[in-house]
Amino acid sequence: LISGNPAFRALGMHHPLQDLARLLPEDGGCHGWQATIATQSELVFDTVLKTERGPAQFRGRLRQVPGQSGQPRALLTLANLTEQRVRDTERALSETRARTEHFLDRAAVATYVTDVERRRIRPDRRWWSMLGYDEDEFPVTYEHWKSLLHPDDVAGLRAGIMTIRAQQAEQWNHAYRLRC
Repeated sequence: LISGNPAFRALGMHHPLQDLARLLPEDGGCHGWQATIATQSELVFDTVLKTERGPAQFRGRLRQVPGQSGQPRALLTLANLTEQRVRDTERALSETRARTEHFLDRAAVATYVTDVERRRIRPDRRWWSMLGYDEDEFPVTYEHWKSLLHPDDVAGLRAGIMTIRAQQAEQWNHAYRLRC
């Protein structure tokens, strides 16, 4: 087997690609593959092969093609399904994020993440907009965020934060006001 694809050459480091029969799965209906590709357009199979990153799921397509001398040759195409699944998952995650952003925009809901260890808050763009600030107008440290709190809300908020930090509650929901 010959390939100019670097990934295929790397696969050859883990599998003897010269021996096609050793690459084909024994339980994938690939016995007698020479007769199968001579009479059908192609043989499609799934197999697990070792890669640099560990085992990966591949879809193989084996078909017969004429060689330069006119003699039939086997052409094997392998698609790394593990990498495809990663790409599909990343695409689905991106689509989910876009839908979530759309819903949050339509609902006019702002979100932020609190990094308790670093005492920083990472607000989203809606948070800045709702408070009338330009995005990233100032670093949102815990102290600065605390200075934006309405004085009547500080005690209840502090008690809730202490409860979460002491791991006495898994969830906490609290409404409070911020100065614009």
